[in-house]
Amino acid sequence: MAACLLELIQQHPGAAIALQYCDPADGSVIKISYQQLTTAAQLKRQQISQQQRYNVTLPYHQFTDFIVGLLAYDGVCAALYLLPDQQIELPAEQSRSTRPAAAKQSAVDSRWYLATSGTTGTPKWIGHSLAQLTKTVNTKASSSQLCWGLVYQPFRFAGLQVVLQSLLSGACLIDASDGDIEQRLDMLVQAGVTALSATPSLWRQFLFSSKVTALHLQQLTLGGEIVDQPLLNRLKQLFPQAQLRHIYASTEAGVAFAVSDGQAGFPRRYLTRAIMICSLRLISNSTYG
Repeated sequence: MAACLLELIQQHPGAAIALQYCDPADGSVIKISYQQLTTAAQLKRQQISQQQRYNVTLPYHQFTDFIVGLLAYDGVCAALYLLPDQQIELPAEQSRSTRPAAAKQSAVDSRWYLATSGTTGTPKWIGHSLAQLTKTVNTKASSSQLCWGLVYQPFRFAGLQVVLQSLLSGACLIDASDGDIEQRLDMLVQAGVTALSATPSLWRQFLFSSKVTALHLQQLTLGGEIVDQPLLNRLKQLFPQAQLRHIYASTEAGVAFAVSDGQAGFPRRYLTRAIMICSLRLISNSTYG
């Protein structure tokens, strides 16, 4: 039985700041330590019903509540559904209240279900284990010194990847998933964010603002879309000391591999040998504009 998420973060210094966000009511900055996060998750576990131990839905209403829910339910509930912001039908077996629940005291390898975006068809639920979701997480001691900015919704695959990277490495996570570009950059700069993951489209929006130059990034990641060489060159010019990675991933397949050579695309040799746990094959010679 693999360790659950709550057990893994209990290894970090309790006084270290785990989460930071702005209170929408008055704009004040809220900081949550790893000890506070752990305590809240333990209390929530005590309230989990027998039926929830079979499956549970986790909506996103408030940043800290969502993270606490992840910590509380993983390892206890067999199936964890991260509800998106649009309506999507749950699997029939998930909604049956008469379905037998897991044994009350038994630990389980929870299955995390995320909804696809629906850009290529009807949204559907895709299940992953915690091990699959965290296979590329860097837990080196130096990773705990980073301050991650969250600019994705955490119930989406890309956002969840940032959440898990920050939590498992013992870093600090800054919620900047809401607001316009200027507001997000203000939050990122004021919090001293040093690591940031965004789509190429979102990076281009950040680059339109002069505020992006106030960031002192040590690590930056792109994913979710094709990235071109001019964007990579601009980011490297702006953040010459930062490690730059392009992640190839999807909600359906998870993280496939990452490229960090500063070149658009991926090396041709990836087509002839397995990368991590995946293999690639060419299915069309067509060129798309």
